[in-house]
Amino acid sequence: MNKQEYIEKVLWQIDGKAYLNEIKAELENHIEDRKEYYTNAGYDNEIAEEKAVAHMGSAEDIGEEMNMLYNYKKHKIISIVGFSLLIICLPFQWFLTYIFDGIFSIVKYFSVFNLIFLAVIYRCTLYSRGRVLMFSQGIISFCMFFYMISDMIKLLDLLISYSCVTAITLFIHSIVCFTCTAEINSAIKGNPNNAVMKRYRMWEKGLYILTAICTLIRIAGLSLFN
Repeated sequence: MNKQEYIEKVLWQIDGKAYLNEIKAELENHIEDRKEYYTNAGYDNEIAEEKAVAHMGSAEDIGEEMNMLYNYKKHKIISIVGFSLLIICLPFQWFLTYIFDGIFSIVKYFSVFNLIFLAVIYRCTLYSRGRVLMFSQGIISFCMFFYMISDMIKLLDLLISYSCVTAITLFIHSIVCFTCTAEINSAIKGNPNNAVMKRYRMWEKGLYILTAICTLIRIAGLSLFN
């Protein structure tokens, strides 16, 4: 792969299009510096460029890292605003559930809304490397899990399958958030483990899939039993 192909592959993954020229210039400088090193070592121009590109690593990984870096502020703002809204809304949701459960079906969707919120906040917190927000999200997820478990013990209702899937999702998410906090801390200190961080990014997709499953079960349950 030559320099131009590599840079195009990286840029294709960048969401913030306003940063494309800046990222392109940065990549070109890195490749040219490494190319000069190989040229001075005796390699011809073409081979030196290929070795310089290979030294950069996977274009997909570099593109993902660049995307995270140049969307840092956006992700930080979204994660803070989203988490703040979740903290404000949770007591209100629980109050409405306690007062109106069985009267307004929308209250039965609150846990689904919360899972969607958590998925978005998790993505933005991971990409902005927010240690405090990630740990706090783990605490909130565990509290929601504990609330659902206590509710399931009291009410063995017809939607128990939904409650089980949601509770398991919240429990796994809380554990992921707690362990991810330590990994983010290592990354900030300059010792990132890319293989481990990749698993945490994979959980983002898993959380979306489980949220979709919970939503479908809840909709099916409401249509069948309400």
